[in-house]
Parts: sequence; C-alpha cells; structure tokens
Amino acid sequence: MSPVTLLSIPVLLLFIAALVCGQQSCSDKSQVITLKKNLLCGYDKSTRPVKKHTDKINVYLQLHIKNFNFEEYKSTLRLNTWTYWRWNDDLLTWDPKAYGGLTEIRLESDSIWVPDIIMHSTGEYTGAHHRMPSTSCVLRYVGEIICVPPTSYAALCSPDLTKWPFDVQQCLAEMASWTHSGNEIALSEQDRWVSWVNGVRGWNLETAKGRRQVFHYSNNDSYQYLQFGFLLRRHSASYAATVVTPALVLALMTLLMFFLDPISPQRLNLGCMNVLAHCLYLQYLGMKLPSNGASTPLIVIFFRDSLFLVGMSLFTTIILRGMLTAERAPPAWISSIITWILESRPGQLLILSQLNPRGAAAASADDGAVLMDSTTDKPKNNLWGFTAVLLDRVCLVVFTVTLFIMLLAFVP
Repeated sequence: MSPVTLLSIPVLLLFIAALVCGQQSCSDKSQVITLKKNLLCGYDKSTRPVKKHTDKINVYLQLHIKNFNFEEYKSTLRLNTWTYWRWNDDLLTWDPKAYGGLTEIRLESDSIWVPDIIMHSTGEYTGAHHRMPSTSCVLRYVGEIICVPPTSYAALCSPDLTKWPFDVQQCLAEMASWTHSGNEIALSEQDRWVSWVNGVRGWNLETAKGRRQVFHYSNNDSYQYLQFGFLLRRHSASYAATVVTPALVLALMTLLMFFLDPISPQRLNLGCMNVLAHCLYLQYLGMKLPSNGASTPLIVIFFRDSLFLVGMSLFTTIILRGMLTAERAPPAWISSIITWILESRPGQLLILSQLNPRGAAAASADDGAVLMDSTTDKPKNNLWGFTAVLLDRVCLVVFTVTLFIMLLAFVP
C-alpha cells in the first residue's frame, strides 16, 4: 500500500465523521424548521385564521404599565407598556408526536396574523399605531399564541387645571379592532385589564381600571371595545412654597397699605411694588401653565382679582391724599354724614379718633364746621380728615373680607 493511500484513509474517516455530525445537527434543527415551513405553507397572515368564517377569535389583552408621562401641553397621556396578547390560531396547530415531542416554537409576529386592536383615542395616527409592534411570539401546538411586545400608546386627555397645582386628572383611553366587528374578534372578559408601577416624576397614578363595552346593532352585529380609565394626581409638595406662600404674602401686603398714613410716600411705594409683584407672578403663571386647559386655574383667578384689589387700593390712596390736602371745605352733605356718624358710638370706634365725644357731636352740617381735638383744644377743620379716616377704615374691612373669601375660594 502506497504512502499516499495510507495518508488518505485518516482524512476520509474525518470527513465521514464530520458529515455524520453535521447530519445529526441538521436533523435536530430540521424539526423546528420543518414545522415552521409546514405551518406557514399557504398561510395568509392578512386573513382571519378560522376554519369557518362564522367562528370568532377570542382575544385576551392586558396592559402592564411600566412608566407614563402626562404631556399637558399636548393633551396627551403617553403610556409605555408591556402589552400581553393571547389568542388561538386554528390554522397553526400540530401533533407534537410528529415532531419529536415539540410543543411550542417561536415565531415573529410579522409572519402570522395578529389582531388589529389599536388605541382609538389617540392623536398619533401613524402606520406604527395600526398594528401590533413587531415582536417574537410563543406558539403552542394547540394553536395558542402569546405575544408581549413593548408598546407606547398616546391617549388624548384634555387637562383640567381648575385646581392647579393640586389637581387630579382623569383620562380615558379606548382600544378596539380597526376593521373587525364583535362577531369576528371578541374581547375576553377578565377581572383585571391593567397593572402598573409608580415612581414617575411629577405624577402619581392612583388608579387604573379597564372594562369591556359592547354595543349591539339591529343586524345582530356588535361592536366591542376596551375602555381604560386612569386617575393621576400631581406631586404638589413643592408648589405649596412657590404658589400658596406668594399668594398669602401679596394679600397681606395689600392689607398692610391701609395701616400706613395715606399722606406718606411709603404707602404709594408699597402699592406700586405690590402691583409689579402681581404682574410678574401672573406672567410666571402664564409661562408655567399650558393654554389648552378646559378651564382657568383658580390660582390665576385669585391673582387676577387680587391685582384688581391692589389697583383699587392705589386709587383709594390717591383719593385720600386729595382729601387730606384739600383746602376747601367739604360739601354740606358730606358734613351731615360725618356729623351723624360721629354722633354714634360705632362711628367713633370705626374712625378710632381721640376726639372728645361731645366735641365730635357738636360738629354741624355747615361748611367749615369746627371740631375740638381732645388733646390740644385748638379749633381746626377736620371734616375732610374724618372722611378720609372713615373711608380708609371701611376699605380695610371690605378688602379684608374680600381677600379672605378669595383665599378660601380660589387658593386650592
């Protein structure tokens, strides 16, 4: 035997061994490959997979919310979920004994029929939202298919900012088949349609519920859809310092003006600073809040009305300064009213003067009536001064009651 023959024998043996191992490996894999080829041979993924066209497909669907974001400026609740789908495909069944005991395989969702259940209450009508996202599904030998694709849903939700920043938002989302009726695709009834985890910055998802709704038509047809309700509460701890505290401080500044002498420039300066602070804060709220809310926030109404009161207090201060610096005697009707008030005990307490009651009661209705100061006993014309003090005290009482009611009604 030649040396060449001796060398070729080991090479031939190695080739035969590799061939046998390769056939063994391919044989093991071919059961899955053959099964897929046999199942998908002649399979039409655009046709509902039922043996009789009158049969319906029961779909089990559940949302597992991993995180969410409420986009107030877009009126959109964005849900990032793991959507659990389960249904039966009558055309994708096999006998495990014929494929070495194989009971389940993995298939891409793009290669099989999937329910066309999508979010109807959405503002993003793109192609990706009209079918299940591409994912790997588990197919069992009885035809049961389970898919859990990561999905992002954008549900329309108009914010109600009435009680901002302590507001609670209620959002509704509807999911249903795009082309099939309830007699073709039925949504299976279940106890729990949605689950979620919290930990999202800015909002807390307090409740999330789902229920099936069915409408029946006159032709024995029906329409089924899933309605999900979400209750969101804003994290408002920081807003207590940035919204409520400025409201209280500005309200106190408005009342503080009435404790200053109307003649003093400090009162006018305080009023002008108060107007400026209100305007700046209203501008801040205008930039902070979206303009697409269904109603005006109460806190904005409070600052608007509070700005009006500050303007009225400045107007009152100017009138009081004019009264206190007037050289002409007041009209007779003003003298009569002030004299009548000074003759009453409540009027004296309201004006808080140190006049001798007898001297105050002696004020006549004539122009230039002379009253006696209890400390100096020097005659002087005080009717304009009494009128200014009376008007100042009345405005203080009215403004205090008004601001108190506004704080109760408008500050959440």
